[in-house]
Amino acid sequence: MMIGEEKVGDIAPWKFYVGTNIGYKKMNLNFRARYISERDNVQSNPVPVTPEYFTLDANLIFLDVFKNISLGLKINNVFDRTYYHPGIRDANAGIIPGYFDSDNNWYGSRGWSNSYYHSQAERSIFS
Repeated sequence: MMIGEEKVGDIAPWKFYVGTNIGYKKMNLNFRARYISERDNVQSNPVPVTPEYFTLDANLIFLDVFKNISLGLKINNVFDRTYYHPGIRDANAGIIPGYFDSDNNWYGSRGWSNSYYHSQAERSIFS
């Protein structure tokens, strides 16, 4: 997406969200999926592209297993996909950690704002 002459790096050109719910007797199965396309990052970001990703969440519920008690199993990020969101503001820090050279000179990042917004949650399972 463009605003004036500059790219807005946190807006994906393609986003797809889909979900379905299947109920059978006292069982309920729900799936939610999302696909976010590759995003070109802002010009100040040394990481030119934030990769695309696809995730799937599942939720299984057994209703009234005991007196008015239901059991559920929820799995977020079923395929354990590692994915990132674009950095905020200038997103100019880069992804290479700071280091000392052989003469003990410190070389840090190019700025304060993360180029990638932290890695998102891995697979999680709740019951």
